[in-house]
Amino acid sequence: GKFKVFEIGSVKITSAYEETLKGERHFGLEEGKTFYPTHEEFQNPFEYFEKIRPDAEAWGIIKVVPPKEWKPNFTLDTEAFRFKTRVQRVNTMQGETRLRLNYFEQLQKFHAMFGKSLSKLPHLDRAPIDLYLLAKSVRNRSGPQKVSQLKQWAQVARDIKPSGYSKRCTSASKTLKDCFYDYIHPFEYYTQNAKNSSKTNGSNTDDMDIDDNQGTNSPVNQNICGECGQEIYREQLAYFCQGDCEKPFHKTCLHLLNEITRSGNFYCPDCIVSIGNDFGFGEGSEYSLAEFQKKADNFKANYLQKHPPEGETSIEDHIEAEFWRLAQSIEENVDVEYGADINAMDYGSAFPDPELHPLDLYSKHPWNLRNLPRHHGSLLHLIQPEIPGMMVPWLYVGMAFSAFCWHVEDHYTYSINYMHFGETKTWYGIPSSSAERFEEVAQTLVPEFFEKQPDLLNQLTTILSPSKLVKAGVKVVAIDQRPNQFIVTYPRAYHAGFNHGFNMNEAVNFALPDWVPYGQDSINYYKTIARPPVFSHERLLLEHALRNYNNPRIVLWLKEPVEEICNREIQMRHKIRKELKLKEPVYEIFDRDDPHITCVACKQYCALSQVASYCKPAVVCLEHAKEHYQEVCSCGKGCQYLRIRYLDEHLSSLVVALNQTQNNTREWMENYCTYFKETENPKLADLQKLWRQAKSLQMPINLDYLGNFIDKSIDWTERTQMFSQIINEHLVPYSQKPPEFKIAEFLRRNEIISNDVADTKMVNLDEEKATGKNNNEDTEGDEEYIYDGEDQGDEGKRYCFCRNMDGESFMILCERCGTWYHGECVNAKPGTVSTKKKDKWYCDMCQPWEERNIIEEVLKQAELGETMNLTPPFSREFARIMAKIKNWLAIRVAALSGESIFDDKATKRKLYGMGLMWAIPKKTAEKTPSKTNPLKRKRGVWRE
Repeated sequence: GKFKVFEIGSVKITSAYEETLKGERHFGLEEGKTFYPTHEEFQNPFEYFEKIRPDAEAWGIIKVVPPKEWKPNFTLDTEAFRFKTRVQRVNTMQGETRLRLNYFEQLQKFHAMFGKSLSKLPHLDRAPIDLYLLAKSVRNRSGPQKVSQLKQWAQVARDIKPSGYSKRCTSASKTLKDCFYDYIHPFEYYTQNAKNSSKTNGSNTDDMDIDDNQGTNSPVNQNICGECGQEIYREQLAYFCQGDCEKPFHKTCLHLLNEITRSGNFYCPDCIVSIGNDFGFGEGSEYSLAEFQKKADNFKANYLQKHPPEGETSIEDHIEAEFWRLAQSIEENVDVEYGADINAMDYGSAFPDPELHPLDLYSKHPWNLRNLPRHHGSLLHLIQPEIPGMMVPWLYVGMAFSAFCWHVEDHYTYSINYMHFGETKTWYGIPSSSAERFEEVAQTLVPEFFEKQPDLLNQLTTILSPSKLVKAGVKVVAIDQRPNQFIVTYPRAYHAGFNHGFNMNEAVNFALPDWVPYGQDSINYYKTIARPPVFSHERLLLEHALRNYNNPRIVLWLKEPVEEICNREIQMRHKIRKELKLKEPVYEIFDRDDPHITCVACKQYCALSQVASYCKPAVVCLEHAKEHYQEVCSCGKGCQYLRIRYLDEHLSSLVVALNQTQNNTREWMENYCTYFKETENPKLADLQKLWRQAKSLQMPINLDYLGNFIDKSIDWTERTQMFSQIINEHLVPYSQKPPEFKIAEFLRRNEIISNDVADTKMVNLDEEKATGKNNNEDTEGDEEYIYDGEDQGDEGKRYCFCRNMDGESFMILCERCGTWYHGECVNAKPGTVSTKKKDKWYCDMCQPWEERNIIEEVLKQAELGETMNLTPPFSREFARIMAKIKNWLAIRVAALSGESIFDDKATKRKLYGMGLMWAIPKKTAEKTPSKTNPLKRKRGVWRE
């Protein structure tokens, strides 16, 4: 048929901003925490993560819901985008279920050697018998003979089914005993005795070929028994293993209770018990989004038709319950596909690209996962080349029951996951505080897997039931992710989950300063299991230190780990040179390829130094050099040498520089605190000096408030000095003159009004004519509040407060003082004020009226004489300048009274936020100051 194109409108791309939490989650798990950043908080993701870290870290994983307006465009080229899937069988992902299935497959292979078919599990009480649990229970009770002697088969039955059996099942003990001897005992005898025998006799691990040309009594050339290590002769009966080893075995070396049939394939004990060890997901098909959407939707619809939810159970709750039912089933196999770890380098991220979509506002947004790993604050931005999946996003396309298994991020870093569209993804998280306990419990639940794969939890192939983890004391939380929502995992937080249907997610990693100790822990762990790292932890920290050794904000968290790295490196160099008698180290500033700087023992990067040789590219780290230095040389001439990337002097100088920066920072803080402890009234000049020093040192605390405070103080000082000069020069000499003259002179000298206006005599208007007041409240009376300038004769003229007549222009009346104003004088235009009498209008001097009393008091304090009649006021500018006078005089009087420049509530709050307010003297007032008149404030008393 015609190729179908994926339509973004066919899937869900948004979800409710505030979702209703589920009343009770599956397994009774605790609901994870959801955070709702504001628009301002959402501008910087790393600052927000640091802000919420004390709360969020305790959950391990959290959900972040962006502001309502944040809706990035989906820009993936869906026509070109194609991906391959992994095939997942749900029950084999569950660790304990996989153990049972592996054991059953081993039994099948074993009994097939004797011609006995074991196509399905035996049943008891209409349920399959868990043969793995049966074998484990008997083994824990010291074997079948002991169980029979102590008559403990009934207890074994309870171990297998703690809930008990139905009344019709009356022979559970006998059935389980017979089942054990029929299916399990021969297998256990065969494999266990073989292991014991190998410990005694040893075995040769070389694969040998048979030479048919040898004589009867001659040993078969290169034909050695894989059990006893002895030669196999032609007259001796031998079996050849069909497993991975392909070794021959003496029949007498094998502990068989029955004869192997000719048609049966022989498996040696080691190969048969190793069945299932190489577990991994199979490779699926290649799909476009439209093709996979069709497959995923059809699968879910068919499954729900066969297994519909019961009662009022929601689809989400039903899918979650079904996922864990399938995961724990040893008979029901359901295969699904998952498009995981799709490299965004191939097809691009689904977020807008800054280069391809420069006009898209979201293309440069820090929460765009293209940009987030390189956003200012992430420690990983120095790593080159960029690591796919860690610094370059990976895409994930899921269907119902497809899952991601328990794991932590590489190097225990942060991760962030965004859902572009589709159906719910359920996450389970374990905080770092429970990580060690989780690892212990996991080893007790599936010990066989950990014996063969110590790094099992790094393989992303195993899920474990949250219910058993919680019962064992592990904190597990659950949270549902929907479209346009982020999931953030914190350092060393284990997480797992599954999909409810067709969806697409995108994920990337980042690291913040608090990650550094977790990163070192990950390297220490990787060494124990010889797991290759993704990048060099030591090299990354040194790169940051070399670039930022004089930045106190970075030195604050970087100094200690870098100093430890440098000191340990220098000590190890001297130790290894002495023990291995190596010559002067070879200094190489250039980088070698990764395979040439990876330790042959622990597989870690030897980024700072390594023991190498001239005859072989292999290297060994200094920690393992004493035991493995011979492995890096193949010529036998002892050509090993010490190769270093940084000289000892470089490392020592770096430590000195970091300590110097820290000392400068500490010295400034001590000076700062000492100054405020010993100084009652801080001087502005001293504060400016401290501020300049802090800026040059790049102090690791937020001092913007102090800088703003200094700027404000300078502004206050300049204004106070200017007004004091005006008062002294223009007002004091005229103290004996009438108040009206003093004000006019003041305004004129400061070019607020012209000389002509100032010299014009006031006109006493007839109140009734000037205001047009009357007791008529009808519509005609309303019109008296507005005068449109029509000619009404000399008697009808209105006089503005500017002492000019109306001039046939628009005027308006103040309700309180009864003064008419030109619209131009008060910035009022026709249509901007109401013409209704009930909507009263007040001039600037009358609104509010209380300001008049304050201005009068201020003028009085400034020795302008007695309170003067200010009606009508001179101009609108007069009200403005009087407000300034009030402010300046209040500041001036406060300064003269000895009040501290820190006597400002807003400033105090900011200083408290900086953690510095303790060093500022406190003031208690003798009497509560007046709120309406700042000039009535009493002199403060300082105390430490």
